[in-house]
Amino acid sequence: MLLVILVVLMMVMLVAKYKYYQLVETFEPAIWQQLGSPRWLKVPFVFISKQGKQYLSEITHPKVCQREKQYRITLIC
Repeated sequence: MLLVILVVLMMVMLVAKYKYYQLVETFEPAIWQQLGSPRWLKVPFVFISKQGKQYLSEITHPKVCQREKQYRITLIC
């Protein structure tokens, strides 16, 4: 039972991450280019790097900012 709960929580977190990455790529293409247009396994590491966090702090699009807040809440829970 505990394993099922952990798997479900991991899936929720993965979906939140994926949606956040897609919004950054779609609505903030300049920042996505500065991040190096990461693909596949490279994406999560770019988002947690020191330089990546600096670029992500420059995001101004309201939809992306809202998703970032939801993404951060998902990571905390």
